[in-house]
Amino acid sequence: MTVSTDLLFSREERAKFQEKLIKQWKLPLIVIKANMPGKHKYDPFSLYAVTIIAQEVLSIIPSVHVLRQHTAEGCIVFVVCPQESLSLKRKMLDIEENHSLGRIIDIDVLNEKGDLLSRRDFGYSIRSCYLCDRPAYQCSRNQTHPVEDIESHIHSRILDHVQSSLKYQITFALLAEVSAHPKFGLVTPFGSGIHKDMNIDTFIDSIMVISGEIAKANELIFHDWTSYFDALRAIGKVAEKKMFDSTNGINTHKGAIFTLLMVIGGWQLSRTLGMLTEKIQELAVSLIRDFEDIHRKSELTEGEMQYLASGNKGVRGLALSGFSPHLMDALEFYRMVDADINEKMVRTLLFLMSRLDDTTVIKRMGEGGLKWLKEQSKIILKKDIDFWVDFDYQCHQRNCSAGGSADMLSAVILLDLLEKKEREFL
Repeated sequence: MTVSTDLLFSREERAKFQEKLIKQWKLPLIVIKANMPGKHKYDPFSLYAVTIIAQEVLSIIPSVHVLRQHTAEGCIVFVVCPQESLSLKRKMLDIEENHSLGRIIDIDVLNEKGDLLSRRDFGYSIRSCYLCDRPAYQCSRNQTHPVEDIESHIHSRILDHVQSSLKYQITFALLAEVSAHPKFGLVTPFGSGIHKDMNIDTFIDSIMVISGEIAKANELIFHDWTSYFDALRAIGKVAEKKMFDSTNGINTHKGAIFTLLMVIGGWQLSRTLGMLTEKIQELAVSLIRDFEDIHRKSELTEGEMQYLASGNKGVRGLALSGFSPHLMDALEFYRMVDADINEKMVRTLLFLMSRLDDTTVIKRMGEGGLKWLKEQSKIILKKDIDFWVDFDYQCHQRNCSAGGSADMLSAVILLDLLEKKEREFL
């Protein structure tokens, strides 16, 4: 299929799915989707906006059934609601009109007969263009504005929301990572990779409960390195519990929680890229205790067993080095890639996969498998994106999933946001 036929097929399938839900539940249906131009509608920006608005919707209405679809149209959230449809539409219009992301989202309400309720029936005018005062449908039909200008405007509005708090920065970074595709055995919007027990919805559910917990690192006051590290670790344990509760025991983000907390902790104490590595190193000194006490532990993690077998300290070893040089090199690489955000992320992931001694890869593939992955990632990184699909297939065949590299990609995206926000205040 072409991109255009993919979109048409997705819209037709969505219409059938909406009809099926209404027939099954005999209740009003809310449909939340991004109002994005162009043919490529699934990206971190649309996923973030839909996810945030869906969370807002679910905070003010009762629901009996919530589902997500991930297609060429983007992420679409369906909410079956046991509430009168006219009242629902008024509430959704209030979000569209007053939430800072409301203009970017369409929140449709269909009554129990399947009829779509119109804005104009409630006294609201049709939506105006993003860039001028004319009706949006006229500018869209006449192609009045370059798609690139509209996308830039939308991305800027979404980033304003993202940069309003550390919680939202973390949310965006984690959603961005999981939205990247293809991802060489890892979970994407369009497949579970090699994983049988998780998909993108598992990740989104986890992200929406752990982001706020991780952001509590922003509230800590530094007294000494040991107590500061212990406070970060306590935050991490709470975040892990919330993750496991939301995913029914599936580990989606344990490594990411640790990595992001170490990066945030180091950033809070440095506020500059030049000092970040040193601050993370000082913060991570407490991790030495983990390796000194390892022989006294009755139960070992996979990473600890690998350490005893090979001396590879895994993500804790990376933290002890201040994630040097991988974090800063990957950030520089990420910023250097002149492409759309999906290509930036996938290329940065390949960059990390070509360099990291990823313990999640060693667990599945052994040292030989890690060597193969690093060599192949380096080769694919230099090639055109047309080679990505075949490499993704090879990773599936070899049971490869570079979770540690994905965690580091999240950290790169977060650090990019943190540093850009800091520069705004200088």
